[in-house]
Amino acid sequence: MTPSIIKQLRALCPPNRPLQPHEMRSVAERMATKLRRLLAVDDPTMLEDELWKLRWLTIERQLDIPVSGLSHWTGARWLIILNADDADTRQRFTLGHELAHILLHPVTQTAFTDSHGLSAHEHLERTCDYFAGCLLMPRPQLKSAWASGQQSLGELANHFNVSRAAVKVRLAQTNLGRPRYARSPQTGYRRASWTHEPIINIHAINYSNELEGVVL
Repeated sequence: MTPSIIKQLRALCPPNRPLQPHEMRSVAERMATKLRRLLAVDDPTMLEDELWKLRWLTIERQLDIPVSGLSHWTGARWLIILNADDADTRQRFTLGHELAHILLHPVTQTAFTDSHGLSAHEHLERTCDYFAGCLLMPRPQLKSAWASGQQSLGELANHFNVSRAAVKVRLAQTNLGRPRYARSPQTGYRRASWTHEPIINIHAINYSNELEGVVL
């Protein structure tokens, strides 16, 4: 019998040991990639319609709540509540973030520890943000869009139905918009071959609340 989708995704995370930040990001990206494959989704703007197919998940919206979203187990299934006052792009990012909380729930107490100057909770929140970025802007599709000439923040934001802030962070995560180095045959020194967009200064990014603290 084939394991349920949630079991298959959770199996990607090593149990019963702390994870380093790079391991957390790797697990998050593998989970996001496998979820899209299991749901047979190619559309870059996918998310909610496909997630409704998961019998263990319910998605609701509420007005006038003090947070962008939350998730909890009802006793029968997982429930994600989104802030209906938020923009659609914000709700999509929040949905991905809360889905990561659900998938990582069994290892929350073991995989995430205080390290690298951050608390266990901060590592968890950053990993959930990273998962959301991977789910909404898969690395292969983002690079394909970039190679096709869609290289402005606005174009990519429209293509993936995300905010410009989310695009900026994801470009930094995938090393797009940065100089590529090649060794000069004349001097032997490395020189930069610039992409069409200037290098993104990841330390100067003005994060929106939805992306605060994203691991780059």
